[in-house]
Amino acid sequence: MQLTVSIGQYSDTGARPRNEDFHGAATPVSGQLAAKGVMLAVADGVGGHGGGREAAESAVRSVLSDYYATPETWGVADALNRVILPLNRWVQTHGARNRETAGMATTLSILVLRGKRYTIAHVGDCRIYRLNSNGLRQLTTDHVWDLPDMRHVLKRAIGLDSQLQVDYAEGELQAGDVFVLLSDGVWEPLGQRGIHEVLALFHNPQMAAADLIRRAHLQGGRDNATAVVARVDALGEDSYTGLVAEARHLVLPPRLKPGERLGDFEGLALLQRCPHGSYQLADPDGTLIDVAQYH
Repeated sequence: MQLTVSIGQYSDTGARPRNEDFHGAATPVSGQLAAKGVMLAVADGVGGHGGGREAAESAVRSVLSDYYATPETWGVADALNRVILPLNRWVQTHGARNRETAGMATTLSILVLRGKRYTIAHVGDCRIYRLNSNGLRQLTTDHVWDLPDMRHVLKRAIGLDSQLQVDYAEGELQAGDVFVLLSDGVWEPLGQRGIHEVLALFHNPQMAAADLIRRAHLQGGRDNATAVVARVDALGEDSYTGLVAEARHLVLPPRLKPGERLGDFEGLALLQRCPHGSYQLADPDGTLIDVAQYH
């Protein structure tokens, strides 16, 4: 089975003189789809004289190309991190070369759908939501100052600081999941209830993306507004790297005692006591195996 995702994208300048949002999606084919997955990204640029737009566009174009050039043996979060950190240095350096683009920066929210799992990389105040049978849930945290009159001031963004901290999260996919990536020009005027209404109304992701923007402006939104909507139509098979990523979440068993069972194995005797403990186990055919317990 191959991962199948339907995608819709829409962006509008609104009442602003220029659109400093940028968005994109990549759906590779055949082996690369299984190994690297589908990527969606939204960025909201900051900075005058077009610097914000340049930062946002550079960020999205870079991650959409550079991620797929990373080795297939790297985990998704690791690959994204190795792409985003050099991008942060580039935006900082590029902004410092030109007085007109000084201070250019951008938010960046990325969603990668691969096999049966999703991974998020996020910095700034764009948002990623997930809609399924459990309702609509916000998956990201806004990196803004939680003070009166400063809730639009970013404390984390690409190019804002030499030491960039990116939020990463991952989880299991379900067929029928709907994900939406939004700039603040959409989620702020609509609120979670308004977003939920649109996603529940439209099965077609493109129609949902366009209606999110339309309603955001009807609700008084004057900012640039961008929406990327993705519906998971079918799950893919787990790749080797996907299985390794899932294994990282397994919990180690408790310290075994002689006579206790672990799956098809039974602990027969304690060979020696050491900081981690070592056990002699027997499988069903009587074969003895030495196992170290890591605690």
